[in-house]
Amino acid sequence: LGLSAWAVDAAPSVKTHDLDLPRIGYVHSWQRTQDEGWVRAAFDTYGIPYTYFSDQKLREGGLRAKYDVIVFPHIGGSAQSQVNGLPMTGEAIPYKKSDLTPNLGALDSSDDIRGGMGIEGLMELAKFVEAGGTLITEGSTTTIFPAYGLASGVTVESPAQLFVRGSVLRGKWGDRKSPIAYGYDASDLPVYFNQDPVLNAGSGGIPAEFAGFLGGPNANAGLGQNVTPMAVPLKINPLDPEDAPKGDAGPAVDEIAAFRSMARAFGVNLDGGARPRVVLSFPARPEDMLLSGTLANGQFLANRAAALDLPMGKGHVVMFALRPFWRWQTQGTYSLGFNAIMNWNDLDAGKAAPAPAGRGGQ
Repeated sequence: LGLSAWAVDAAPSVKTHDLDLPRIGYVHSWQRTQDEGWVRAAFDTYGIPYTYFSDQKLREGGLRAKYDVIVFPHIGGSAQSQVNGLPMTGEAIPYKKSDLTPNLGALDSSDDIRGGMGIEGLMELAKFVEAGGTLITEGSTTTIFPAYGLASGVTVESPAQLFVRGSVLRGKWGDRKSPIAYGYDASDLPVYFNQDPVLNAGSGGIPAEFAGFLGGPNANAGLGQNVTPMAVPLKINPLDPEDAPKGDAGPAVDEIAAFRSMARAFGVNLDGGARPRVVLSFPARPEDMLLSGTLANGQFLANRAAALDLPMGKGHVVMFALRPFWRWQTQGTYSLGFNAIMNWNDLDAGKAAPAPAGRGGQ
């Protein structure tokens, strides 16, 4: 506290804001708990408190009264499969402590792990953000809001020609004043990226069925992909910028329309809203991307968002296309997630003022 006070007195021109301790809800899916377990391991190691519950409980509602931040880590699969959860076929599948399974149910339990959040749970998540909460997604869970028409200005692409399996790529800062970027002083940031999602925050939310004309999932689909080992020599770039050279189709259209209509009936504002704030993106030139691993047809990743902040109602949705907490190997990007949590109600800090009305395009 003494150092903080000294810093403010010595540099009165530096803008500051108080940090408000958030109540954190941590959502998991019974479909897959391995990937979210790595996020949980990081939280536990660094002493971040949270309430752990399955996506099924999102349906109960009242989320904003309980939480300020909801963290929803990677699951895998399409947006539709993540919403629907395990198929409701056959008999109930319990996950709980019993005489036969004494080691289950320590952190969470269920009489039946089939079924996910459903449309009801998704709507409750949207209401949580609209009411001022911050939702943090990473990897596959970033696709859910855009796929169901809840993320104005963000389009998810799945270019078949792109091949980047578990590689380290160069991240370029797009907005260093965002609280998500606090504490990072290098011009670039190495990030882990594994094939998707490819987030386009510059297309104005063009529907997926038209994305093929603009470099989306169906663009040049006939080109194919040569994945023969060493068939094409890789260009590995140094991180030092001074040395560096200059899926699933998702929900059906009618399903999206029906959901949007229902969401509006419950007071969720889906129209208009602020534009996404791209905090970190991939380079404009494919030859500047790769730091380690493999990459082919990087042009389909050029200028796409690696981390963005989407204002929605009174709240925010933070989307990480990268995986900040991947398998305990990406400590350099942990702070991206921690910053989003600590600054959950100050994410608009440092944001550029909107252009005056009537000057667009001049």
